Amino acid sequence: MHLGQPLLIFPHKQLRAQVIYAYAKEAGYPGIVLLSCGNASKAMGEVSDGTVEIVKPEPDHWLTNEEIAQQWPGYLDATSGHLPLWLMVRIAAHFKAWFDANGGLGNGRYLVPTGSGETIVCLLLAYPDTFSHSFTALYNFNKGSEFEPNAPLNPVVETLFEIQDYDT
Repeated sequence: MHLGQPLLIFPHKQLRAQVIYAYAKEAGYPGIVLLSCGNASKAMGEVSDGTVEIVKPEPDHWLTNEEIAQQWPGYLDATSGHLPLWLMVRIAAHFKAWFDANGGLGNGRYLVPTGSGETIVCLLLAYPDTFSHSFTALYNFNKGSEFEPNAPLNPVVETLFEIQDYDT
């Protein structure tokens, strides 16, 4: 498939994990729970001190915030797409700082591999000037960008971004 736009690849899961872990430690959470089947769990494992419980998502069932809170009371739910907006704003600032330290993010349109929608929403928060940056959600590009019909940020992604499916 010809993508037509540059693919935006950067260490977003590692940057995300740094922000979440720092917040959880500062806030005094006894641990972090993270439903992940790959990249997010690997990144969180690299920055944490073992206080992260990584759970493989159940097939055909995206656990809700409430279900996670019931099963892991007191833990911070760091599942992609479950973070509060204010924490996503912190992640967005970390993304922008990373791009600034690495030559900046040039003007243009970018395809952003999208799974839960969290990364592309954080990018929009980091770069709200849509005249100089434009992001297209790219689903099904790789394992971490598989479309999940029950992801809580789907309505946000559908409203704010053009969507492209790599499989079509």
